[in-house]
Amino acid sequence: MFSMYAAIVKNLRGVIAFEVHDREFIKGIEWLSKRFKYRNIGIGPRLAKKTGKLVKGFIGKPLRVLTYPVKDIEALIELLIDRANMDPILIEALVLSSTYISPLMIISEKYVELMDKIAVHKVKVRGSLDISSWKLHMRIADYSILDSYEELVVESMKVIEGKVDVGSILKLRHERILRDEKRYWRFKDLEGNEWTFLYYVDNLRLLIRLGLSP
Repeated sequence: MFSMYAAIVKNLRGVIAFEVHDREFIKGIEWLSKRFKYRNIGIGPRLAKKTGKLVKGFIGKPLRVLTYPVKDIEALIELLIDRANMDPILIEALVLSSTYISPLMIISEKYVELMDKIAVHKVKVRGSLDISSWKLHMRIADYSILDSYEELVVESMKVIEGKVDVGSILKLRHERILRDEKRYWRFKDLEGNEWTFLYYVDNLRLLIRLGLSP
């Protein structure tokens, strides 16, 4: 499946997650389709199977069903589902968004509430964004992940190998997040009702919270 991973990852704008019983997700997918006409959006195999015919018309454009590039990814997802008191769909999406080096796009209110609980930091915005602003800031979110991904992987490997203290790494990551937030400086000029544009989730911290030693 690694060949499929390599074929998909380059043109992926993000990975989608939604609560199946919230039928408003169809509007969310249509909304994303209009804004990212030439980029794919990934959907986890568990979610794709559960929604079936409901998303069939979106498969191929813009949705691409993601694969587990190596068996260890699937094993990690199953372990987290077994140990964590979280929705399996959201767990799979969190792992796959990291695997595919892409932002996770949440289009269900239930998952927004869950993300609010596990996020280590949030980017707030006021009012509404026009299409060009959405596209710009989704690209910025992409760059944020790409720019830090290698460093995050190296840090995680050092923690696993016992070469560094996990507490110091978590502190370093939080400081990096505060610097990264400055990429969204354009939001400061907006007015209106406040809402969360972006959640920062540290999967390493999440594993520790779940009692899973790296």
